[in-house]
Amino acid sequence: MPYRTMVTVVTTTGISALVLKKIGARTVHSAFALDDGRHNNEDLATRILKDPQYRDRYNEITNMNCLILDEVSMLSKRMFEQLEYIIRVVRGSEILFGGVQVIFSGDFYQLPPVPNHDYGDYGHFAFQSDIFSQVFRHNILLTDVKRQEDPLFIEAIQESARGSISKTSDDYLLGLSRSLHDKSNPTFLYATKFEVEYHNAKALQRLPGEPTIITSQDEGDEDQLKKMPAPHVNSLNF
Repeated sequence: MPYRTMVTVVTTTGISALVLKKIGARTVHSAFALDDGRHNNEDLATRILKDPQYRDRYNEITNMNCLILDEVSMLSKRMFEQLEYIIRVVRGSEILFGGVQVIFSGDFYQLPPVPNHDYGDYGHFAFQSDIFSQVFRHNILLTDVKRQEDPLFIEAIQESARGSISKTSDDYLLGLSRSLHDKSNPTFLYATKFEVEYHNAKALQRLPGEPTIITSQDEGDEDQLKKMPAPHVNSLNF
């Protein structure tokens, strides 16, 4: 009888889970019933072991051979240790991650974990866990840049990510400064979604014509629709 590998693919964000939907990816919260982070390790493992509602998670964990997790930079130290504990306890093993092969991918220079101080998650990186180096004995670093060709620009980006910019890169970036052709309609960048919506609302009010409210008609999985970033109500001027 041929050997069958049971692979579970998860990611830390809903957007990346949608991108990887074709290969069955889910968020790590959904796959391991983490919810909003309020539960401790023991409670999470116990309900997967005993609650019939989570029987599918139990079956998947006990039959799992390989766990692939994408966007690892947003996986906090607390969540990493929760995953390790849940899988090990549910599988009834004393080996880290219950002996499951673990493959994590991502870029720690990108988005950091989102802290949740109310539930004891302080946003520490997963690699700050004492058991991280015990789990990942093999590390593969991808160095071939595919999206850019200018070596000076590539070096400037990499130095910026490391937080240590050389004079060469500093001069290169300053050399990119130029006057705007049309200063009457600049692009604005904001740190929060609220500020963006506020700016857009003010701009719409300045347009001629009467505003018309358009409400979307949404169909599909309700859980996924709730996570969609697109607004359900829009105002247009005619």
